[in-house]
Amino acid sequence: MKEQALIHNGEELRPDRVVFSKGETWVVDFKTGVENDEHHEQVRNYCEALRSMGYEKVKGYLLYLREEGAEVVEVM
Repeated sequence: MKEQALIHNGEELRPDRVVFSKGETWVVDFKTGVENDEHHEQVRNYCEALRSMGYEKVKGYLLYLREEGAEVVEVM
């Protein structure tokens, strides 16, 4: 499935996945490598954009894909 663009404050944002489920909205961004603050900031921006569009209970997650396995990190 192709990424869908969100327009927020004139900026085009492209989260990897947005899931709408039972009154909640989840933003998931897939990454490789080492966790860093820029990744968290990127997902926070996606969440803010969705909230500004009227979605409530928006949660953000980073899914790090590594050779030794995957790790899910909730973005606060």
